[in-house]
Amino acid sequence: QQFDVKIVEVSGKQKQNVQYSDLLKKLYIKQNHSANIELVYSGFSPTLCSLSVSACLMFTCPDQAQHHVSACYQHSRRSDGELRDALSEFVLRMSSDSLQVKYTTSNTGRRFVRMDNLPSTHQNKFGSTKVSIKFTDLSSCTGGINRRDTSLVLVLTDRSGQPLGRRVIPVRICTCPKRDREKDEREERISRMRHETNVFQHNDTVTE
Repeated sequence: QQFDVKIVEVSGKQKQNVQYSDLLKKLYIKQNHSANIELVYSGFSPTLCSLSVSACLMFTCPDQAQHHVSACYQHSRRSDGELRDALSEFVLRMSSDSLQVKYTTSNTGRRFVRMDNLPSTHQNKFGSTKVSIKFTDLSSCTGGINRRDTSLVLVLTDRSGQPLGRRVIPVRICTCPKRDREKDEREERISRMRHETNVFQHNDTVTE
């Protein structure tokens, strides 16, 4: 279905809360602040199938794949130890003006957000749906993400649950998105320059 996800660019004061790095293809966002994304997919016949999207926040490193992202104790529970609300352990929240949002937990404990019946469009044309996302925990929270790299994974499925497309967006939830983005981009540029220098020196040595 040529599934794609686009970060909707923000302006004004909102840009302090949401930053997207084109260099790193990574989203930097403040805790409990919303970012708008656009789901794009090719046309289909509503008489044949209906499309859904499922999303979850996952640890990026394969060594952490068996662990599930959950909100830390401080941000999910009250002083008496009880959950603040039914969704307190869900770090990812999604909302839409036109679609119902469902929160589910799999048998393994992974937490998903799902939206069914995406708006249909004509065959061979693209449809799109705008949704809002936010995250209730910080990437640095001890007992939660605990400074591990995370990615937002979105999967487009048909009526039977068959995956039709997947997109992955690295995410850092932080107190100062602009500062962290600029720091990571600076380090990435230095890393690339060093790599190019090493390749050049290696090729020069081989030539000699």
